[in-house]
Amino acid sequence: MRIRSTPFFRLSSALLLLTILVAAPFVAMASIDGTISGAFQMNDRRTVGLNSSANIPVNAQPAITFTNGTGAGQVSGLYQSSQTFSGTSASLNFGSGGGLVDSYGTAIAWTHMKAVYINNTGTSSITIGGGTNPITTLLNSTGTLTLPAGAWTVIATPDATGWTITASTACNLNFTGTSGQTFQVVAAGN
Repeated sequence: MRIRSTPFFRLSSALLLLTILVAAPFVAMASIDGTISGAFQMNDRRTVGLNSSANIPVNAQPAITFTNGTGAGQVSGLYQSSQTFSGTSASLNFGSGGGLVDSYGTAIAWTHMKAVYINNTGTSSITIGGGTNPITTLLNSTGTLTLPAGAWTVIATPDATGWTITASTACNLNFTGTSGQTFQVVAAGN
C-alpha cells in the first residue's frame, strides 16, 4: 500500500516534528580551554669596567595550558565580571548555592579553583582575601593581598586539586575597598 503525500499530511508531519524539537530538553555542551601565561621581561644594564653596555636579561614566561575536564591541567568552568563596590566590601562565592553564574547564565558550583586574574581598574587600593568563609587554600584564612590602583595579579596551577572550595565554609573570594571602586575578575575552575 502506498501512502499518498497530501498537503495536510505534509503539514501535520512538519508540526509533529516541530513539537518534538521544541519539547525535547536542550542541553548546552560546555567546553573550556585556553592558556594562562605571564611574562617577566627586564634588562639589568650597567657599566662594568671597560664594558659600557653589560646586560643581564631576565625573560621568564611561564604558561599553563588547560583543556576541558576536571583533572590535572583541566577546567570545566569560567567566570568573568567587572565589579563595583557598593560599600566597602564585596564577596564572590564560587561554591554550591553561591549565586554566581557564568557568561551563559549557568550556576557556578565549583569544588576547585585553578586560575584567577584580578585587575584593580579603580583609583585606590583594594585588598583581596580574609573576610567571611574565604577560600583558605588560596590565601589561608587571614591572608590578604593588596593591589594598588592599576595593579593586577594572575595565579594559576596545573594540578588536579587547585585551590579547594568547600561550600558554605571555604568558598568566598573576598574584596575590601572604597565604595564605587572598580575591579575585574576572571576565574577558571571545576
